[in-house]
Amino acid sequence: AMGEGQGRGKIGHAGTLARGVETSILPWGQVAGDLNRRFSPRSTIPMGEKRAKKAAIIGSSPVCYFCGEATPETVDHFPPRVCFVGRHAPDGFEFPACHACNQMTRFVEQAVGCYVHLLDRDESRQTEEETFNHLTGIMNNFPELVPAFGLSANEKRRAFRTIDRRYRSASTYAEEPVVSLPTALVRAFDIFSLKMTLALYFRHMGRAAANNQFVYADWLPFTHEGNGEMVERASQLFPNGDHGTRRNTDFGNQLLYRYAHNVENELFGAIVQLRQSVFITGAIIPNRENLQRLPWRNLGDIRAEIAEQLGSDPKAWLAK
Repeated sequence: AMGEGQGRGKIGHAGTLARGVETSILPWGQVAGDLNRRFSPRSTIPMGEKRAKKAAIIGSSPVCYFCGEATPETVDHFPPRVCFVGRHAPDGFEFPACHACNQMTRFVEQAVGCYVHLLDRDESRQTEEETFNHLTGIMNNFPELVPAFGLSANEKRRAFRTIDRRYRSASTYAEEPVVSLPTALVRAFDIFSLKMTLALYFRHMGRAAANNQFVYADWLPFTHEGNGEMVERASQLFPNGDHGTRRNTDFGNQLLYRYAHNVENELFGAIVQLRQSVFITGAIIPNRENLQRLPWRNLGDIRAEIAEQLGSDPKAWLAK
């Protein structure tokens, strides 16, 4: 989040995620009563204008921005509405997608959206009603993704080995609002991070990423110790700042990102802050010959894997 006097597009301090463990343990955002924001009435657009806008988005690319192959048939709002307060998504983050890709990632988006809300460190954005709706949706559709409560004081103490101690909110570890997150949620965030990278690539490069390119995408929670330094370095690498806005709505700092791109050389990179919940880092390059430090993957291969995993029964895959 941004502090007083900072410009739009600046990304504030947050955390990284320790990977490679069975469960990830993060501080639990506490419900903070009524929302402290007031939203103006939702903007209205004449029906003819809506149809024309949809047709323009679908026609802006010969292929789906996510799979890079199928003909676009619909508009995908990404990040999805479920990630934002009151389901008010930012304007201009709409992408041409095929029906299959749009449908097979909808459960991933529901799961991630729930935790983006619950882990938001700005608790003024959390109402009891909205929190209840998010949790009810997860409990009804994915009971396997409900966080594990009742951790011991020792488990919470171990969690704070990697969590920035500025986020301690209780006098003892036993009282800390900490839960254990299921590993299935990590898979959901991984796909969400890839989708965010592909969406921003399309937004700033003007085309879908090709299957012969290489991609790196990862996600980081807001609270990991030392993450502020990582974000500062990334901000230096990515000179361009942008942020989400919505007409007639106090959108706040729910979506901030910085990016760098070179259309001619097919290079793109970005770091995204989604509320005060999570960071997403992503990059797409034409080859990886001189960039071996990151675990780059062929984009065609990873797209094929996702299609195989989610194509038949995306809900069952997420519940594994």
